[in-house]
Amino acid sequence: MQETSLRETIVTVAGDLFVDRGYNAVSIKQIADAANCTTAALYYYYEDGKGAILKGVLRSLLPEPELVFQECANATSLKELFSCITIKVCAHESANVKKDRWLLAEFPNFGESDRHVIYEKLQAVHSAICTQVSRFLEDPEAVRIISWIFMCTSFGYGQLFGTLQLGKVVPFSIANFAEEISDLLSNSVEIDNRFV
Repeated sequence: MQETSLRETIVTVAGDLFVDRGYNAVSIKQIADAANCTTAALYYYYEDGKGAILKGVLRSLLPEPELVFQECANATSLKELFSCITIKVCAHESANVKKDRWLLAEFPNFGESDRHVIYEKLQAVHSAICTQVSRFLEDPEAVRIISWIFMCTSFGYGQLFGTLQLGKVVPFSIANFAEEISDLLSNSVEIDNRFV
C-alpha cells in the first residue's frame, strides 16, 4: 500500500469509527485494525497518534471550498450564485448527516487546536464565498457581511432539514430554500448595498 493511500485510509476508517462509536470509544488499535495496518505503521504516519488522526478527520469532513464553488463560478448574477451555492452546500446525503451529527455532538469535547481546524476550514469557505460574491458587489464590507449571512442561513437550513430531518414533517425542499434565500439576499443588496 502506498504511503498516501495508507495515510488517507487511516483517516477514512478513523472517521467512520469516530462517527459510529464516538471519538473517546475508539482506540489506536481499532483504527489500525480497520486500516489493515500495524499500530507502528499508524504512528509512522501520525506521530502524535489519535489526536493527529482526529485533525485529519476534521479536515476531511468539512467541504473543500474549491470543490463547492467550482460549479458556481459561471453564475451571471448574485441571485444565480446564491441559488447554485445553496443547492451544492445544503444537499443532505445520509452519510453526511451522520457525520454532521457526530461533529456537533463531539464539538464541546474538542480541544482548542481541534476547534481551530474547524474554524480554519469555515473561514476558508467564507473567503471562497466572498470571492464569488465580490464579482457582483463592490463594497468589501458588504461582501463580507452578506457572505456570513448566507453561511448562517445555509448552515441553519442544513441543521434543521438535514441533521434534524425536519423535512419529514415540514415540506421545504432545498430547491425552495435556494430560491427564497437567493431572492431575499439579492433583493436586499439591491435595496441597501451597505449592510451596516
